[in-house]
Amino acid sequence: MSDREVFAQQVVSRLVEERDFEQMSSSRPVQNESGFRKLIPALLQKGVENLNLSMFSEDMRSAILNTLGDEYLRRGNLHGAVKAYILAGNKMKLSAVGQDFEKLGLYDNAIEAYKIGGDNRNLLSLGQRCLTDGRFPNAIKAFKAINSEEMLRKLGEECLSKGKLDYAFEIFSVLPDRSKLNDLADACVRDGQYNYAIKACQLTNNTELLNKIGERCMKEGLLNAALDAYSLARNEMMVQFIRENFRTSVM
Repeated sequence: MSDREVFAQQVVSRLVEERDFEQMSSSRPVQNESGFRKLIPALLQKGVENLNLSMFSEDMRSAILNTLGDEYLRRGNLHGAVKAYILAGNKMKLSAVGQDFEKLGLYDNAIEAYKIGGDNRNLLSLGQRCLTDGRFPNAIKAFKAINSEEMLRKLGEECLSKGKLDYAFEIFSVLPDRSKLNDLADACVRDGQYNYAIKACQLTNNTELLNKIGERCMKEGLLNAALDAYSLARNEMMVQFIRENFRTSVM
């Protein structure tokens, strides 16, 4: 185990001690709890995803899984806790684990926990935080998880203004906003990112800009990109010209 993982587990253990998880649990205590707790180490070693609890009632399965999730947390194993709470269907504790992930800076894991737990409030809050901090991939995931077109558009504009054109394309390609895609295509052409420019033009069917991209790529000797642009623009004359005269240079 790396030093970072050891430190993370120590931090998580302290976080768990500060939180009263008993107040959060909606499940009944496991019957014969003192006897059951003796089995916890063996159950944890087997792995919660490998357990067969089909012989128990739904309430009993839920209580067992929640108990295992709490024990994973006590040991600082957030990933194990998430698995247990997912199987138990405990959205409240999934949200709590997401907050622990967030405190550790593990934003991808936090987003996934919030998403599974249906915690849109924390997803929005974390997405806004990541936007402010310039963590655009995390912000994209958070805003996509809550289907916030407004926040995605705001994030896309921020990415575009900062020259993060790959992230901007990821965002605007899923939004019904042709004007933003055309703005993105223009920015990609200026920056020499022709692949993204061509993809953006394809989504808006901007044949005029595709022909301009094809011409620019020809001047720069980027024959494959030029062929892609002219093909999407349905410029058969230039497609034929490239294929007939540069057959060995294009795929």
